[in-house]
Amino acid sequence: MASEVAALTDRFEEFLNTYYSEKIAQLAEAYPSRKSLEISYSDLEKFDTELADSLLEKPDIMLKSVRQALSQMPVQVVPGAKFEPHARFFSLPSTSGVMVESIGAAHIGKLISVDCTVTRRGEIKPKVKLAMLRCRRCDAVYKIPLEADSDLPETCEQCKQRALVQDEDESVFVDLQRSAAQEPLEHLRGGAPATSIELWVEDDLVNTFFPGQRLLVTGILRIRPPPPSKSKGVSKFVYSKYLDVLHIQKVEKEFEEVDISQEDRRKILVLSKDPEVYDKISRSIAPSIYGHGEVKEALGLQLFGGTPDKETVDGGRIRNDIHVLLIGDPGAAKTRLLQYVCRLAPKSMYVSGKSVTGTGLTAAAEKDELAEGGWTLKAGALVLASNGIAGVDEFDKIEDDERSAMHEVMESGTVSVAKAGIVARFNARTSILAAANPKYGRFDPNMYPAQQFEIPPTLLSRFDLIFPIRDIMDEERDKKTADHILLQHMLGGKKAKQTTAKGRSLMEIAPPIEMDFLRKYIAYARKYVQP
Repeated sequence: MASEVAALTDRFEEFLNTYYSEKIAQLAEAYPSRKSLEISYSDLEKFDTELADSLLEKPDIMLKSVRQALSQMPVQVVPGAKFEPHARFFSLPSTSGVMVESIGAAHIGKLISVDCTVTRRGEIKPKVKLAMLRCRRCDAVYKIPLEADSDLPETCEQCKQRALVQDEDESVFVDLQRSAAQEPLEHLRGGAPATSIELWVEDDLVNTFFPGQRLLVTGILRIRPPPPSKSKGVSKFVYSKYLDVLHIQKVEKEFEEVDISQEDRRKILVLSKDPEVYDKISRSIAPSIYGHGEVKEALGLQLFGGTPDKETVDGGRIRNDIHVLLIGDPGAAKTRLLQYVCRLAPKSMYVSGKSVTGTGLTAAAEKDELAEGGWTLKAGALVLASNGIAGVDEFDKIEDDERSAMHEVMESGTVSVAKAGIVARFNARTSILAAANPKYGRFDPNMYPAQQFEIPPTLLSRFDLIFPIRDIMDEERDKKTADHILLQHMLGGKKAKQTTAKGRSLMEIAPPIEMDFLRKYIAYARKYVQP
């Protein structure tokens, strides 16, 4: 094996010199504050397909070789520091992408990528990386590097006695964090429950993500034997699995993290000088829905938000999140508007009606295996959507006791929790877009709309904009709405912008600003423009 590693090390050294010499030099300058080199699998595949295939099948040997090659690179580092960076491969081929529910025995020891949502994150614990063993009889010393779940020897090679003990002061430790992730909800089929898997992250990857984030995780599937159990029916031959994480890529981002190129920046500045930009933005929100001009303007303003971090003279924070309530007759496209805004915002949560609980919105306390049976707090939807949008559909169907959990979030952007002996405060700077029906299902034209809101005044007062949407019988308006819907259906599925259906063009219903570009425009404004 040593000769195989040596041969592979030479090959990897050639690859790194060809593709990554500049990045390695930059890493060496920042080392040890930066410890990882991100390597694209596609680069390795271009260099040597056999090497790339072996990485997927035998990742442990390959990673040992590439780490050795990195440590041999002729670079200047801080005096006294040994250059031993991590090699973190990403962008694996689609064939290596696995659903959480499909991870099984066939993947043990293989390098795979998994699309998942983080549900829990444990505390950081020290893990032995290099064990220093000392013999109590003959005082012999052994340095043993630990790979994966390898065990420490107990017998001294010199005196042949079981007298080896670990010297913690001389051993080298690394940070380890255990987390849990599950299948993204949109991947579930046939009402099946979400499958979960444990993630083990080390060193500079700890605390780089939080519960609720959607991640593309690259790692090696490992197994560990079950703990000794006295209970009957627990087989000692059934192992549990976990993913030894190599690379983490965030799939969902906040507005401030949206990637904007120089060309995008140029287009954004050109658009900002357009005298009709305000009208174009409102017409670009949910263009498939006819009318609702004022509502769309409000949703545009909500997406931009106010100026962040404003403070009063006594140090109080003025919230910059705008809360909007759409309350109206059935079939008025309220849900479609909510879903569009949640798709447009890079960070959003969508919840609906009777399925919502107060703890689900704010935070829940539960016993956590990652915390060795202790109590832990699990963030709810409004906390997970912090710095984003939370769409709450069927707002009137939520029980009053559950709805009351939203008061603090909407006013101060925080969630204060005192449960199971844990007192904590979460940030929940979330813009809430809620949709509801009137008290009697539809608006009664003989009563004031305000008398038909089945929402407590204390909560109603926290919404900045409230839109009563009435479905008024108007033949001309209904004809235009029907025309708009039919045109979309006739042009549905057509890719070409100039495609016509019965002499009518897609340009009639196409948004003035494309969805992806509008997202970048809002992200740029939120980051750099603070009136």
